[in-house]
Amino acid sequence: MSILSKIKNIFAPRYEPLVCKPADVFELIRECVDINAPLCRLVVEINGKPYKIGVTCDYNSRTKQIFDIAFYFDDNEFPTLEKLIEKAETEGVRVAAIETITVLEDEDSGDPRNNVLLSDREIK
Repeated sequence: MSILSKIKNIFAPRYEPLVCKPADVFELIRECVDINAPLCRLVVEINGKPYKIGVTCDYNSRTKQIFDIAFYFDDNEFPTLEKLIEKAETEGVRVAAIETITVLEDEDSGDPRNNVLLSDREIK
């Protein structure tokens, strides 16, 4: 590990992981789309490995229009949330079928506990 990496690790914020059901993560993504703010980018851990899951879009600031909404799990992109729920898998297991999922970070707000929906449904 380089000196620069060590310095970054010292100053990088650490968040308390939040454990919930995959359905809770999917509901958060759905809520973001429903309120016309399709931007939810989470780092989750499944079986000790980190993955990225969420929804993103393009935005035209001149016309204030959202377009090209894309749902994703790691490097796989899905046209709808339903397809993400149906097809996203890791190590041959559908993400939706996993009992619990650990949310490590919200890439936009940092602490996953900033998402009230997730923090209220945390499995303790």
